[in-house]
Amino acid sequence: MPPTPTFATGWTYGKEPDYILEMPVEFDIPAEGELGVQMFYSKVPFTEDRFAEVVELRPGNGKVVHHAGIFFVDIPEGATLKDGRIIGPDGKVIGDRGSRGLPSTEGGLPGSSKLLSWVPGRGLDRHRTDVGKRIPAGKYINWQMHYNPTGKPEKDRTRLGLWFNKVPVTHEVLIRQAGDPVRGPRKQRRGH
Repeated sequence: MPPTPTFATGWTYGKEPDYILEMPVEFDIPAEGELGVQMFYSKVPFTEDRFAEVVELRPGNGKVVHHAGIFFVDIPEGATLKDGRIIGPDGKVIGDRGSRGLPSTEGGLPGSSKLLSWVPGRGLDRHRTDVGKRIPAGKYINWQMHYNPTGKPEKDRTRLGLWFNKVPVTHEVLIRQAGDPVRGPRKQRRGH
């Protein structure tokens, strides 16, 4: 028989990140049932844009995280955050993907809002020393988490590791999802 594979117990990149961000709350996953994608939000903690040469998403509980995505968004005007959820001006939680009032991940350059995806075996993006992914100041991190129950109650608090570029960035990474339409500038129709 071949030897049993060994798995990294720390960061896959092999060293501690320059900065670690955590989901704003520890989430309770029920023992059974089907969960939709859970949306959590936290403020980008920087006062100016930063560039990361390496980014890694590390589930707090790999038994239950099916897949995850990290995006940068603006929250709706008049909304606030409580326990990682968006509270609308009416005091109600703005929840699942597709909900009215949920922040759009479209904004800025196409591909600038997505940072990283995680699925088992993938969750580390490493670039050349002069290539980086922008971490935009003033935005919010949208933690899109999908969980699979295991038959017993579980918890997760996923973390994001950032290794900043040490040399000036000459190229910015933009990430498009498969199936995203490429749109040019919108043309104004006559009479509108």
